[in-house]
Amino acid sequence: MKTEGVEHHAVYPPKVESVQILGYVKGADDRVKSRDIGRSIVIGGRCYYIFGDTFCAKAYENEYTGIQCNSVSKVSKVEPLVTHYLGAKPDAWVDWFIPLNREERDIEATVLPLRERFRVCLWCFGGVVETRPGLGWFWYEKSVYRGESEVQYCKCKTKPCSYF
Repeated sequence: MKTEGVEHHAVYPPKVESVQILGYVKGADDRVKSRDIGRSIVIGGRCYYIFGDTFCAKAYENEYTGIQCNSVSKVSKVEPLVTHYLGAKPDAWVDWFIPLNREERDIEATVLPLRERFRVCLWCFGGVVETRPGLGWFWYEKSVYRGESEVQYCKCKTKPCSYF
């Protein structure tokens, strides 16, 4: 590639020149929520963090209330490590970023012993591509688990999203 007469070459793997560790991302609501597979997105001019799984627990008691896949939290404009979950519930539960459709909800509602229950996971690893201010598409992967075993895997689906 040439820019103003100077030739440039891509370097792979990319080299990181410096790293500044800012600390841990935390919620503004004092609830204990461990999370995994986090990434940031910008849509509608706002920064959000999307997480793979959020392990929900009640504040102070640390009483585990369940696991939620693909949650999203809005990042504070002042403090980039402080977030506010969209759809946080009084029992420490948080809503999905990508809601399950009726068929997926029916799969999860199948009454089975705990170790055999189905879990539908929609993970937004691909992030969001904004097509115009506040609107865009996101790419996600879907897995269906029964107990500890993956029974179905569907890679790379898309859904439209809007500023939330």
